[in-house]
Amino acid sequence: MVLPEILRGIAPAHFLKRLLLPATLLTTLLAILFAAGPAHAASGTGEYAIKGAGNADCSAYMQARRDGGEVYGQFSGWLMGYVSAYNQVIPETYDVAPWQERDLLMALVENYCVNNGATRYSSAVLGLLSVIRPLRLANKSEPVSASHNGETVTAQREVMRQLQRRLQQDGLYSSTIDGLYGPGTRAAIINFQQRAGLPPTGIPDQVTLYRALMPTS
Repeated sequence: MVLPEILRGIAPAHFLKRLLLPATLLTTLLAILFAAGPAHAASGTGEYAIKGAGNADCSAYMQARRDGGEVYGQFSGWLMGYVSAYNQVIPETYDVAPWQERDLLMALVENYCVNNGATRYSSAVLGLLSVIRPLRLANKSEPVSASHNGETVTAQREVMRQLQRRLQQDGLYSSTIDGLYGPGTRAAIINFQQRAGLPPTGIPDQVTLYRALMPTS
């Protein structure tokens, strides 16, 4: 799925500041994690080998993001490979990023890297995954298709349950927390989107899920 039009052409840091997790909060969370050092190490001295694009620093990533092309693709591929490896080795983690797609993850990394050019890219990625880990899926969940007005997205059923709980907390949803996409869930999503100043698509798109599920404190 391509990010909605509202995200295109907007600098990630600006986009995140307006619509998603406040940039200062994300930066603070990541800084705390970086100060703690690597969460997982292969050797007794706390060292491990970093391969490929992960060895570059944030300033190199920022330059590659501006230039686009093959080098940026290497950073993108490294991040998605790291996510897959993280899912494999971290306990109780089926998917650490069950709804956060590649472009959104890359924008979040940029949001930190823009002011931390000397930080290693691998550290920025690890810090981000540590921040979003509470939103992970611990177990595999079946996909749910959500369609409205010609637009369709697919979300994991457990993610839909999380969204329904949030909508219920906001007083927008009063039906069963079943993770299914029906008229009640669609109406609640539309109400949430209108309150948040988002396009009322009625579907759980990237921006809506981020605004609803990402912690803000």
